Amino acid sequence: MVALLRKANASAKQPSQSLSQVRRGFTLMEVMTVVVILGILIALISFSVMWMIKAAERAAFAANLRGFANAAHMYRTEYGYYPPDAEPGELPPGMEKFLDADEWASSRPFGGHWDITSGGGPHGTQFGIGVAMADGIVDEEGDVVREQAYASLTSLDDEIDDGNLNTGNFRRIGEGRFYLVIAE
Repeated sequence: MVALLRKANASAKQPSQSLSQVRRGFTLMEVMTVVVILGILIALISFSVMWMIKAAERAAFAANLRGFANAAHMYRTEYGYYPPDAEPGELPPGMEKFLDADEWASSRPFGGHWDITSGGGPHGTQFGIGVAMADGIVDEEGDVVREQAYASLTSLDDEIDDGNLNTGNFRRIGEGRFYLVIAE
């Protein structure tokens, strides 16, 4: 009888031992659950990172705009008038004393080129610094994306001015031309 009990106990232990030997990894459901959770976390993080990059680009644009406006004021203090009008992307003569040409040539998050506009020659009453976009508002691939960039510029205007691109100091002064108007 004892021999039968020992044999029964031995056979009862074998399946649990072989089961523990077989189950060494994760099941497909466990792996898929982890993959789905990681995918959701990556999506949330990438959205946050993209939002922070856009916010940093807007802040850099606003800082450059203010810096360029300060340089124009220093130019006016020294020469008695604002810098002359120049082609978009070209630093007006005499401004190299107040601005680094590489900063002027730096990229903008909305495309286009930095520009100075002067409404009546050196002694004109209208003066502004901004971005001129010859082919409309373009993205990195060169595609025109007016609504998206217009929304970004409106958001920027909300941060630095009145939130309306048709009024205030930072405004649209023409098709694809957004300027900080310094003097009217």
